[in-house]
Amino acid sequence: MPTDTKCNPATSKSGLIGPTFMSLMRSQTTLPPVVEKSLRDRVTEWQVGATMPRYHMSDLCRIFDTHPKVLGGVLYGLSWTRKRSYRANSPSCRYWVPPKGGL
Repeated sequence: MPTDTKCNPATSKSGLIGPTFMSLMRSQTTLPPVVEKSLRDRVTEWQVGATMPRYHMSDLCRIFDTHPKVLGGVLYGLSWTRKRSYRANSPSCRYWVPPKGGL
């Protein structure tokens, strides 16, 4: 079944909607760019509601969707401490502890 381009005003040369109208509509409907918060700000906001006494790096990386190398520097800057839990029959486990008393 052949398609008729006259039925679609956006593609028709004699249609009601021309290319200038479409470009004008696109320019008016663009949203302002979203300014993303820095990782430090995101961690600080999240830390206010954090309830656990310690966190594994893998969990923190999943929460903030970032690489451990970047996140570790931010956590050190916010006075978090990195500790290790030793076990007799299994490998040690590393975890991060938030500062006492908040920020």
